Amino acid sequence: MDRVRFQWQSIWRTVGEHFTWVGSHKNLHVVTYAIDSLRQLAAKFLEKEERKSFSYQKMFLRPFETIMLNNLTSRQKEIKEYVVMCIAALCQQKAKYIRSGWEVILNIFTLAAQDTEAHLAAQSFQALDYAVTNHFGLLEESFPELVNCLSKFSMNPQQSTKALSLLKVCARRLSTSQIVEDYVEGQGRAVHQRDVSTCPGAPQRTEFRASSKNPSPDMSQGQPKPRTKASPLRRRARRRRSS
Repeated sequence: MDRVRFQWQSIWRTVGEHFTWVGSHKNLHVVTYAIDSLRQLAAKFLEKEERKSFSYQKMFLRPFETIMLNNLTSRQKEIKEYVVMCIAALCQQKAKYIRSGWEVILNIFTLAAQDTEAHLAAQSFQALDYAVTNHFGLLEESFPELVNCLSKFSMNPQQSTKALSLLKVCARRLSTSQIVEDYVEGQGRAVHQRDVSTCPGAPQRTEFRASSKNPSPDMSQGQPKPRTKASPLRRRARRRRSS
């Protein structure tokens, strides 16, 4: 565990794929052992401080989400139950250490909210309620995923009332936090340029360039003078000379 994070990043590319493959095995005992080993490793990785510009936690927790997706239609509902139980435990026990990992956790809770098993939605919502109530400041960077997750819970008949109350809590916190200001400062200009470029009635900026075939006239150089008609006396003199 004392390796540099960049070393773990290259190692986890292979280890994470292995956990994902074993977590989707047909043997339930093998799957349970793989998820439990993944939970123990994730708990140790989460205790390491993560800087703001890094996203190692998201990479370490991604196998949980992949295993959940691979078993959505599986008959072995114990796999989904164990994944949700492990993530809910990490959310409650290691919440103060989680930074970029919130995105993966909220995605798993979103999948659980849409599942037909009622106890999966209840267990995941209990952990989500704890995180929003006690650690809302840590969820600000994953605010879009949080709103999406709560909107899915609001469609669940058993959790709709509680989910709507949590959405109201998020709205009140949003009015007193710097989420909107940070978003506008960081992505507002890019979003504005995207909207202007996609809007059919927006004025388009055109640039006029002089082509090499038809160069623009240069006023500094002398222009050819237009021809004038000769006087009658000059025309007579020319006729005499020619005769």
